[in-house]
Amino acid sequence: MTGFGIGVRFEAVEDGRIAGIVARDNADGIGFYYWANGIDVENNRLIENGAGFNTYGDPDVYGGPADNVIEHNDIESNATGVRLGHETHEHTFGYNRIVGNDNGVVHSALFTSGNDYHHNAICGNEVYGIHNPDVFFSDVVGETDDDFRIEDVVEATENYWGAANGPSSYGDPEEPFTDPGTGRPADGDGDAISESLDPGVANVRFDPFLESAPEDVGIDP
Repeated sequence: MTGFGIGVRFEAVEDGRIAGIVARDNADGIGFYYWANGIDVENNRLIENGAGFNTYGDPDVYGGPADNVIEHNDIESNATGVRLGHETHEHTFGYNRIVGNDNGVVHSALFTSGNDYHHNAICGNEVYGIHNPDVFFSDVVGETDDDFRIEDVVEATENYWGAANGPSSYGDPEEPFTDPGTGRPADGDGDAISESLDPGVANVRFDPFLESAPEDVGIDP
């Protein structure tokens, strides 16, 4: 499917499955909206879209999608490979090729949590491997008397980042960002990860990482 706003759109769907499609040159290859829960997304090619896989939510009205499993997909040559929007929770990404995008993975800064990435190849993405922006509430709504931090740590251990020595730190700072759990620096030659609101500390758990891509990553033969 090609040339659509959204190649496949799920909204208010429980326990579905998307498998075996090729979505190219759409605004979104696959888009999940509110109450799209319990869906398996597997063995799809999402290429040359605005976003390969995208979610949408509204914290004030409907909430967003949750508890979906995205495995064995080729997510390649998109502006953004995976974008998780507002109120997106408990998504599991495994054994995907997230490669050759402008940005591999981008999370919304608003109430997006509990999403994890394991045994993926996240590599060859131009800007970020994973960008997980943390903000203060005032950054979103303007000046307020009730300011607070909106932050989340993305669990992304056991992934291959495009280099045997692991991911890099975005912007190539003098002191690399450190894993928020183990303290290991992101000083490798692989795709870049983002910094938390605490200077010098990543908001992506990357340690331990894989030194090479898993053999069974991407679409099952």
